[in-house]
Amino acid sequence: MNFSLKSTASMLAAAALLAACNSGDEATAGAAEAGADSNLKAAEGSENWVRTIAKTEEGGYRIGNPDAPVKLVEFASLACPHCATFHEEAMPELKGEYIASGDVSYELRTFVLNQPDFVVTAVARCQTPEAFFALADAFFENQRGWLGNFQQMERADLERLGTMDPQDAMVEFGRMGGVDEFVRARGIPGSKFESCVRDEETLAEVEAIRQDAVETYDLTGTPTFVVNGERIDASTWEQVKERLDAAL
Repeated sequence: MNFSLKSTASMLAAAALLAACNSGDEATAGAAEAGADSNLKAAEGSENWVRTIAKTEEGGYRIGNPDAPVKLVEFASLACPHCATFHEEAMPELKGEYIASGDVSYELRTFVLNQPDFVVTAVARCQTPEAFFALADAFFENQRGWLGNFQQMERADLERLGTMDPQDAMVEFGRMGGVDEFVRARGIPGSKFESCVRDEETLAEVEAIRQDAVETYDLTGTPTFVVNGERIDASTWEQVKERLDAAL
């Protein structure tokens, strides 16, 4: 799938898709940070693996013990309401009860669905692994707001983008959606935003993850979960937790 903005039709389709996604489950903004902080404390005297964060060879971002006996991989879209809901519900307990002890590692692989999703994903992916998770959390928690900006774009503006160089159009598309302002408020300057969206390596990584997800796991939507290399039939935290408990 090519995420460049080559036509007005592709941009209108992206806006329509976002509107359709938001008509379903809505993500509640703002996780309970105080509760999450308390859950992140590992048992006294043991290492807290939540602080171990790295980018993987597969292009994902992993939290936890790289040698954990149970490895959880999530294919998620930053524009997916179901993914945002999962992260709000799962992360405090997943980190505090499973990752911190070293028993489970968690890896997020970005499965990009459309052009707005690519813009925010590109900016998140060109940060350090630690900063990636911080920014991904912010996009999930504020998903309704930044998605709403893209949904409100005028057809004339999208048609103008369709006449531009694809990379220039993608950068301008992100600015029109307010993504540059969103990340600037979190310490990422406009020049960094632009270089991230233009980065060819990021585009290649995103497309490679998507191809692997489709070919290896027959992935058709998000979120999709894999435990120790096997795709599981689960979409909620309770369902994923049941599979983790069975694997431990």
